[in-house]
Amino acid sequence: MEPPPRLYHYGGLFTSVRSIDLPLKILLILSVLLLLIVIAAWIVSRKTYRRAPKDVKCVRIRLGEINDLETVDILIRRDDNWKRGLFTGKVHNRLTLVVNDWKVICLYEDDENLDNYFSLIPGTFRRKWYGLWLSDYTLLHRSHLRAIAFHAFDTLSPVTFPLIGSFATRRLQSNPCPLGKDVLNSPDLDTWIWDLVIELVFFNSPDFSSGSSFASKHSLVECLRNQMLQLLQMHNSGKCSSGSTLIAEFDRLLSPLVRHVIKIFSRPHEQTSDTKYRNPFGCSTSLLHQFVQAHHQLEEEGEFVGFLNPVHIAHLLVEISLISRCCLLRAMRLLFVVLAVNNDWQCRLREECKQALSTGSKCSKVATSSPKSITPPDCLHLRHVDCFPWTKALVNEVIRFGAVGFPISALREAPRDGHLLDYDYAEGELILLNQLVYFNDGRVWEAIRYLRPGDKKKPVFAETATLSEDDAGDNHFDSPDLPFNPHRFLRKCNSDPENEQFRLEIPGHWTRHMLTGHVVCVPNDFVYRLLTTILVHMFGTGLSVTIGEGSAMLRCKGTGDNHFLRNPRDVPPISLACISDQ
Repeated sequence: MEPPPRLYHYGGLFTSVRSIDLPLKILLILSVLLLLIVIAAWIVSRKTYRRAPKDVKCVRIRLGEINDLETVDILIRRDDNWKRGLFTGKVHNRLTLVVNDWKVICLYEDDENLDNYFSLIPGTFRRKWYGLWLSDYTLLHRSHLRAIAFHAFDTLSPVTFPLIGSFATRRLQSNPCPLGKDVLNSPDLDTWIWDLVIELVFFNSPDFSSGSSFASKHSLVECLRNQMLQLLQMHNSGKCSSGSTLIAEFDRLLSPLVRHVIKIFSRPHEQTSDTKYRNPFGCSTSLLHQFVQAHHQLEEEGEFVGFLNPVHIAHLLVEISLISRCCLLRAMRLLFVVLAVNNDWQCRLREECKQALSTGSKCSKVATSSPKSITPPDCLHLRHVDCFPWTKALVNEVIRFGAVGFPISALREAPRDGHLLDYDYAEGELILLNQLVYFNDGRVWEAIRYLRPGDKKKPVFAETATLSEDDAGDNHFDSPDLPFNPHRFLRKCNSDPENEQFRLEIPGHWTRHMLTGHVVCVPNDFVYRLLTTILVHMFGTGLSVTIGEGSAMLRCKGTGDNHFLRNPRDVPPISLACISDQ
């Protein structure tokens, strides 16, 4: 007898206890395990990056606004933990490691993993660019290209700087109203700086004299200036109409210049090999000539420079022109405001510059200038502490207070994962080397003395020094940054209160910053000597800075109001004039 059939009772969707097929069970279990593995891997990967402490203030910084007053107040603070620490913030909504300790900055600023600079230029453009600043991490032979650039600056003739200073002054004196009625807001100031920068970089050579084949120099300079301004705007905003067209335009403008100089150095020379590349002291050259000469010299010495082509030279010189223009423009604006507000400083500067140009300055070494030069070129160097010390102290203070190279080389983009001290950063994140903290840290500068003529007291330190009203005005402003005062770089030659002779006194850390520091590939010493020679020739040949209505209120404020100096939008019109007692 057969057993009765087994009956199944169904309910709901056919069954009260719905069974699942075995393959479906296995697939579900594997999916859950895979999801758990992904979540665990994500958690583990997050834990491998040891982040610096997060800073709640440094989260809304943008590249184009990094020099604004509000951003500077965020980056410069009185907090000691901020000055000595590393923090995580955001720049352009990208995770950023902010490095404030100046010793750490000195240690890592030339690190190979931080040799890629941040820019908003599209990646397609950056991959076709062969400079050091605006190219991306795919650029080959970056270290060799920087070595050639430094060699070109090191071998630049000292006579070049006085000639450029004289050129800049002639351009001003040829106009009855130099730089317009309002220097700070006039486009003539920018045009004047562009002219002298392009002259120094490309044309400061007998090969490009007015009678040469490059007679249309004025139109070429104007075209170069317009194209470079477009490139700078693209760097700050990221907006690019046609990057390929811009690169092609640079090649069209600069290739004839570069190939012309290469052809000159390729001709057979009658000099011996020992004197072939020796630059006579009285011979002034452009940076373009120096780059080509440096390439030939390093190639003969067996260095690896075979990769260099005219495109590298052209793009790198464009970057040098942009960097030099930005540094000079910021420094000259600050100088004009400071000198217009402080008449005593301007009179002292004018007297020193007139003496330097008329008597040849008091050099510790014998310096012979070329026939076209009007100031001994060696005297412009930082090591000559007895040559026009007030002018050099003023230039050093402008570079410190104005941070003229910030943030051009301060914002880096990591091409790969890495670590800095005890903290990690990921590929594509930004690293901000906050040099503003170093420039305004009282503990670093506390050994710099404020000394003035007739000061019978013992030297005092920077943090406790009280400036006189003549030198610093009303200094009651609660600002985290150090006040503008060039006396921090001066020291009296002897203790006699009636002796008003000063000499330049440069602290060791600032000497290192000026002589070995650089903005991408432009040495700080190059910017310093360029500013010094411009000041010496401008004020030594009869130019003065005058301020319009409302100047009494500004002179009352003086330089103790750092916000006033950093944001001089409310300054009355400042103009240049030629005084008649020259």
